[in-house]
Amino acid sequence: MAQALRSATPPSSPRQSRAGRVCFEDGRSRVYAYVHNQVPSAAARLGRFLSSSGIGAHERVTILCDAAGEFEKAVQRTGRPLCRIVDWFHIAMKFRAIEQTALKYPGLLAPNGETIMKEITSAKWLVWHGKAPKAVTLLRSLHDAFGVEAEERYSTLQWNLRKVWWYLRSNDSYLVNYGRRYRKGLPISSATAESAVNQVVSSRMAKHRQMRWSDEGAHLLAQVRVHVINDELKPRAMPIPLRAPKPGRNSQWDEELFRRAA
Repeated sequence: MAQALRSATPPSSPRQSRAGRVCFEDGRSRVYAYVHNQVPSAAARLGRFLSSSGIGAHERVTILCDAAGEFEKAVQRTGRPLCRIVDWFHIAMKFRAIEQTALKYPGLLAPNGETIMKEITSAKWLVWHGKAPKAVTLLRSLHDAFGVEAEERYSTLQWNLRKVWWYLRSNDSYLVNYGRRYRKGLPISSATAESAVNQVVSSRMAKHRQMRWSDEGAHLLAQVRVHVINDELKPRAMPIPLRAPKPGRNSQWDEELFRRAA
């Protein structure tokens, strides 16, 4: 998952941070995060994170994510047997956009005589049950029914229909039978990754709009947050001071320092 951060040197584009979470069958989880342009290889970083989590190079891993192109490249280049699935949350949000637009036209009919809203609901049902190609065909037929250029009052609805069927067609290799996975108790949403983004990229980094971050500063702070969340941040041993403190202020402290120096 990605989160935009404001740059420390405006004007420039927002910095992109990546965050994810690996979940195990026993309930354990670990998170990782980085700023995109601060790592030489996103694929290598993902591979090292999986290895450090105890996942072997030949173990099959299912990854739930949105359709972000950068993460898709990272998954493909790891060389691991990874199964990528587009999470249901993003699909549902796409359908939500056309459903809200279609509510403005309750009497609008599809070419088959059914209402537009009923056909949109049918397309969503098809995707949920692993029949995405049929859903794409249905949504495209609704889109084409408006002609090459819809009337101005229907232009938003046509545009949203186009976005959804194109999104589904572009990611058809990563769509599964979500209903079956849900009934088996398997995850279908990237909500755990979303929570990782909220934990790592907290209000210090993104919520307060007045705060700006350099790429390096945001990346380093993300590493600290990751170690805190994973309970891997260990206190360092007290360093030996470069010079001895003035005697007499705290004899017990002085004795401890001199003992360590010796």
